[in-house]
Amino acid sequence: MIKIWVSVILCAGCAVAAGQSFRLERELGPVEADGFYRIDLSPEIIPDVNATFSNVRIMDAGGKEVPYLLRQEQPASYSTVFRPYHIVQYEQRKNCCTSIILENPDNKAINNIHLSIRNADVAKEMVLTGSDDKQNWYALKSRSMISAAGDGEKTSTMRLVDFPMSNYAYYKIEIGDSTSAPLNITAAGYFEVNTAEGRYSAVPFEWHQTDSAAMKETFIRITFGRSQVMDRITLSMKGTPYFLRRGTLLREVRPSKAGAKSYYDRVASFIVSSRQPAVIDLRGERGNEFVMAIENEDNPVLKVDNLRVDQLNRYLVAWLAKGSYGLKFGAPDLQASRYDLVNFSDSIPASLVSLKAGPSKAIEPARATESTTIFTNPIVIWVAIVAVIGVLGFMAIRMTREM
Repeated sequence: MIKIWVSVILCAGCAVAAGQSFRLERELGPVEADGFYRIDLSPEIIPDVNATFSNVRIMDAGGKEVPYLLRQEQPASYSTVFRPYHIVQYEQRKNCCTSIILENPDNKAINNIHLSIRNADVAKEMVLTGSDDKQNWYALKSRSMISAAGDGEKTSTMRLVDFPMSNYAYYKIEIGDSTSAPLNITAAGYFEVNTAEGRYSAVPFEWHQTDSAAMKETFIRITFGRSQVMDRITLSMKGTPYFLRRGTLLREVRPSKAGAKSYYDRVASFIVSSRQPAVIDLRGERGNEFVMAIENEDNPVLKVDNLRVDQLNRYLVAWLAKGSYGLKFGAPDLQASRYDLVNFSDSIPASLVSLKAGPSKAIEPARATESTTIFTNPIVIWVAIVAVIGVLGFMAIRMTREM
């Protein structure tokens, strides 16, 4: 008897698992060779994905799930690169000093020099001068101390020599060595900080402007049709030659409760000016409809000159064997899968071949369910579970009495 009811529970569990179906699917471009690929989540695909991007799966031709990583462009990234200066002269005079002449060929305005020095437990005096002809030298920094003590983890250390902003063609560093052996300076240069803007994709939308004389405001309504992600809005207006006005971005919230009225939630504030376009960074705000309210006060009404909505590029990264694949999208509450690939994200190449997804297709319920049984009915499943609990409890009491 117990074996029969255990089988009933197992069947019910299988039915519940089979009930986790997918609603939409998109075909991917053909994979011609094994390797890592990038699958772009374009603005056309984003409405199919939930807020946490957890309900999307990559499937192979046999219906097996393929592990992937979700990646997103950052609004801005920074990288620091060490740029060495050309050392024109490096002279070490015994019991005197070390003299290093550096060239600044483009006469760039600089205020610091970094020295790479082999570790040494010693501090020395340093003098810095500048020149345009290597003949006449002018003071920049005199008698400051420089140390080569490292942090114990590396064999060399980087020391900063800062000084007033200047644009000499040559710089001379003189380090006193009269009381100890000279320092071993291996390089001199500066750190260049590079900034890279994130890559965006334009989001299609519709807009309509309404001006209210009574409220002294201009309203610009932005609609997408389906829930969309916004990471940046760029707005420029025209009218009078000079203007500077405050604006507020609002999101329309429509409660799911029947009879409840919709309301507007404040998202961001901005300034629209005749000097430059207003750029509103939003970091993934999601919704169907937004309103931009601009305060006119007693000024003439402005008109929209240009309006653009962008979202940061998002994509899936996966290792795919040669063959055909597709994307499937489940219910909004579908939880994200857990893949081993997340532990090897630093091993994936930076440059990847991009795959495009085809148009969206609805998945028929029959295709999402393996078989139709009485156990696909939730009421039957719960009745079976309660019955099994009752039978097991009865058997346990009976066995206890017999013992």
